[in-house]
Amino acid sequence: MADFQSCELLSQISFRGFLEIVYTAKLHYDKDSDLLIQFFGSSVMDNQIERGEVKPSDRITIDKIASKGSGRTYYLFVLLSRTTKDE
Repeated sequence: MADFQSCELLSQISFRGFLEIVYTAKLHYDKDSDLLIQFFGSSVMDNQIERGEVKPSDRITIDKIASKGSGRTYYLFVLLSRTTKDE
């Protein structure tokens, strides 16, 4: 079963590497940032978990998340990607 943690990212955050936590986030992000990440709404993610397409243990790579930029706010159930950039 998925054990989700609630998390609000309200200030600028910049980091690299693997993140193996799946969590809920209310997030402003810069659309121009280089993100190796997929954004899923909660209902979409629920369906994907049920189908076994994604698991909380799947790794995601985040190059940068910024709270200042586009000014748009997205409510994210998970931040998750199992793939890298196409070669």
